[in-house]
Amino acid sequence: MVDVLVAMQEKFVNVRNWWKEEAQMRERVVNYYQALRQVLRESSPSKRWLARCCHCDIYF
Repeated sequence: MVDVLVAMQEKFVNVRNWWKEEAQMRERVVNYYQALRQVLRESSPSKRWLARCCHCDIYF
């Protein structure tokens, strides 16, 4: 999951939903969310630590 986050960080643009404009970034975000859901399934108390980015609306 860290490699996906690093790739997302490298392409970050301070515009809401910027990641939806490029197919490769959409795929990375989908992969990130799949990994995040798996982590949350395994340890549900960690949901309280999630926060939505005010710039891109992605949960971290």
